[in-house]
Amino acid sequence: MATPREVAVAIPVVHTPSLSNAAVSSGDLRVYLVSSRKHEGRFVLPKGGVEHGESTRQAAVRELWEEAGLIADPSPSNTVSRCTPEQLIVDDHKPHKHSPVKHAHEPGFVARARYSAHELVLTKQPAEQWPEAHERSRKSFTLQEAARELEWRKDVHSIFKTWLAGIPSAP
Repeated sequence: MATPREVAVAIPVVHTPSLSNAAVSSGDLRVYLVSSRKHEGRFVLPKGGVEHGESTRQAAVRELWEEAGLIADPSPSNTVSRCTPEQLIVDDHKPHKHSPVKHAHEPGFVARARYSAHELVLTKQPAEQWPEAHERSRKSFTLQEAARELEWRKDVHSIFKTWLAGIPSAP
C-alpha cells in the first residue's frame, strides 16, 4: 500500500515590535521565505522530508537551518497563531505514483506527500553562511506579502492561510 511522503514545513516568524506599541501586533510580524530551487523568482516556506527518528517539528527546525540559515526555538511555546498542529497538516493534491486513482476527490486516492507545518519563532539573527546558501536566498515578508508570494503553491499556501487565520487581529 502506498503512503504519502512526510514533509515538514517551517513557518519562520520574527517579531519586530514597533516603537509606539508594546503589545504584539500582526503588523509587527514578519515571515521568512526562501527562493525555490526549481522555480526561478518564486519563494516558498522552508520544507523537506522527515528523516528516520525525527518528529515533523524537529525536521522543520532542521530544514529551517539548512535552507534559510535561521535558528528557531525548538519548543512550541510563545507561538503567535492559535492553530493546533493538526490544523496545519495538508495532503498534496498530486497523487502518489502508486495511487490507484489520480484525483484527490476519488475514493482510494493516495497523496504524493503529507505536509505538516510548524510555526517556528526565530531566536537568533540570520546566519551569514548556511548549508544551502549557495542554492537559495532568504527574504523576510509581511504576513500579507508572504501570503501573496505563496499563492503559486496551492498546498503550502493553504497551510499558510490556515496559520494566518489563527493569529488574533491578523489581516
